[in-house]
Amino acid sequence: MSVSQVETDAKEDMRRLGIYELMLITAGIAMAFAVHRGLSVIRHVPDWAWRSAESAARINGTDVLVACVYGMSLSVYLLAIRSKPFWISPGKSLALLFATMCLLDWTLDFFASSTVALRFLVDPQAGNSNTAGYVLGIWYEQFSARLGYLFGLPVLILAIIQSRQQHLTWRMAWVGFLVFDLAIVAALNVDSIASFPRTVLNWYFEIAMGIPVVLLAIAFFRGMVKRELDWWTVLTCVPVFATWMVAIVMRSLGP
Repeated sequence: MSVSQVETDAKEDMRRLGIYELMLITAGIAMAFAVHRGLSVIRHVPDWAWRSAESAARINGTDVLVACVYGMSLSVYLLAIRSKPFWISPGKSLALLFATMCLLDWTLDFFASSTVALRFLVDPQAGNSNTAGYVLGIWYEQFSARLGYLFGLPVLILAIIQSRQQHLTWRMAWVGFLVFDLAIVAALNVDSIASFPRTVLNWYFEIAMGIPVVLLAIAFFRGMVKRELDWWTVLTCVPVFATWMVAIVMRSLGP
C-alpha cells in the first residue's frame, strides 16, 4: 500500500460519527442486554438448586455495565473491520480485545449453563449432587472465566505485535491487558494465591483490572492533549473507565 493510500484511508477513518454508526452501536448494546438476560435465564435453573432463589434472581449492576461494554465493543469492531487501516486506531484495537472477550464469555457461558440445565431436564433431582454442576471438570459458574482468559491470550499478543504504528503509551496499555489476563489465569489456577491476605483477595480483580485501565487512561489523556483521539477511541475507552470506577465504588460499599 502506498503512502498516499495510507494517508487517504487515515483521513477517511477520521470522519465524524454518523447516524448509521450510532444506530448500529445502539442495536449492539440492546442485543448485549438481551443476550445477558437470556444467559441469566439459562443459569437460573442450576442456580436455583445450588444457591438461594433470591441470589439466583438478583441483578448485578456491574454485569449490566459489562454487557453494555460488550455490546458497544462488538458493534464498534464490526464497523472497524470495514474501515482501513485497522491497527493505527487504538479504539479499534480495544474494540477487538473486548469483542473477543464478549464472544468467548457468551459462548463458554452458554455452553456450560445449557449443559447443566439439560441435566436438570433429564433428571430433576440432579441438584442433589454437586457433580451435576461440573462441565469438563470445571464448575459451571467458573467455566467461562477459566477457559475464556486462556483462549483470549493469542488475541492480546496479536494486538501488542500489530500495534507498532501506535504510540508507546497505547502499546503499554495492551501489555497491561496481557498482565491482567495472566493475573486472572494465575488466580484461577495457582493455589498459593489463596494464601494472600483477605483484603488483597477481595480486591484482586479490581487491582488487576486497574493495571490496564490506568495505563489506558495515561494513553487517553496524552492523546486528548495532543488532539490525536478519534471517535473509535473515545467510544471504547470511556465505558471501560466508567465500568472500572463503578466496580471500585460497588466493592467499597459492599460487605
